[in-house]
Amino acid sequence: MAGVYIVGALVFIVMHISALPGAISSIFIGAFNPQAVVGAAAGITIRQAIRFGVARGLFSNEAGMGSTLTLMQEQRRSARMHRDYALWFPYLSILL
Repeated sequence: MAGVYIVGALVFIVMHISALPGAISSIFIGAFNPQAVVGAAAGITIRQAIRFGVARGLFSNEAGMGSTLTLMQEQRRSARMHRDYALWFPYLSILL
């Protein structure tokens, strides 16, 4: 399927070979336009903010990792109150 796509694209390029220099120059003009650079910088900034925000949220409360409850499981019957308190760790770490 990929071969058909590549062959079709090459046939299309050969059919419109006279428009190729203009298309390539249009790509470079649009890519290095100051407005495009500012837009790319804004997009990268938002992407990084979301990435680090999500990572911080996940690792601050260990959501879904189960490490807190795994640690509390070792205490079995000796400290039931501490084990029940461990269920509140994710909420407290977000609020604090």
